[in-house]
Amino acid sequence: MEDSLMNIYDKTLEELVDKWIIEGLSDDEVNQKLEEFDSEKVLSFIVDTSSQDMFKFAKKNRKRIAKASEKANKEFLAHQVKLWGKCFEASEVMYKLAIEAAELYGQYVEDRVSVDQKEPKKYTYLALQSIHGRACQQFAEVLCLLRGGFADAAHARWRSMYELCCTAEFIKRNGEDIAIKYIEQIETEDKPYAWIKESKAYKSANKPRLTFDFIQETCDFVNEELRKQYKLACLVHHASPQGTFKRLSNGEPRNIIPAGSSDYGIAMPAESAAYCLQLATTLFLTIHPCLDGIARCRFLHMWFIQIQSVYHEAHEKYFGELDKKQSAEDSL
Repeated sequence: MEDSLMNIYDKTLEELVDKWIIEGLSDDEVNQKLEEFDSEKVLSFIVDTSSQDMFKFAKKNRKRIAKASEKANKEFLAHQVKLWGKCFEASEVMYKLAIEAAELYGQYVEDRVSVDQKEPKKYTYLALQSIHGRACQQFAEVLCLLRGGFADAAHARWRSMYELCCTAEFIKRNGEDIAIKYIEQIETEDKPYAWIKESKAYKSANKPRLTFDFIQETCDFVNEELRKQYKLACLVHHASPQGTFKRLSNGEPRNIIPAGSSDYGIAMPAESAAYCLQLATTLFLTIHPCLDGIARCRFLHMWFIQIQSVYHEAHEKYFGELDKKQSAEDSL
């Protein structure tokens, strides 16, 4: 980028010197005037004038600028549908059916499970029902970000889905008392994981700090690949060098800096989110087991496999074989 304002300053100074020479000033007199010349004041005037002009231009032309940006966004969204449309449809189906499964299951518990059966798990049910609703919402957010071409933001959002799944399993494993502690913390300003300190798991572990890492360690579904995905999501979420230079939305070689939408890196966060949605649904629907709920859990797992397939197929069709980072969900 050319420093046009500095060029204006230099040109103005040259014209001023030429004017002094034409007026008959000697070299010594010109040099004296240059020494007395308040360059800081002139530069400040040029910057102020230019910034005001830019502000006026943007204000006058904001509709035209916004429409041009909107046009570019629409063109990108159409491009995304061309590449990933079939995949987004599969994700949308999973979202709708996970919500439907929860609604039908809730009706079943309300109508068919006795008060005596519900009472010992009342707070576990409430906690996991709310966690499942939040997981569904976050899945929709991930899908929205992927449609917009923001793979890194989607993966950072998946991070919260993963934490919800770990939390749900921890509550379910540790029983009603811990579910109560989880819910009671709503009205406090305690640290995020203070509710786990009364659990048998935490007491027996004798850990010095209340952390998510401890919750994660106790979960059966967590494997090494999920830990890697979570670590990557944390790097993407925070201002880390990896999250800055090794973003999902930037393929190899990394010779560009993504500053907006990208069609790359979509598969991994989509698959990760689908995995967590079916897991959150399964944890909720099996509090009071019923055949219909179990069947829906199995179906959602089958649909997760379908989602893996369509996203892998699209990535390999348009970008080539998935690298290890993009295909880590294969082991889930």
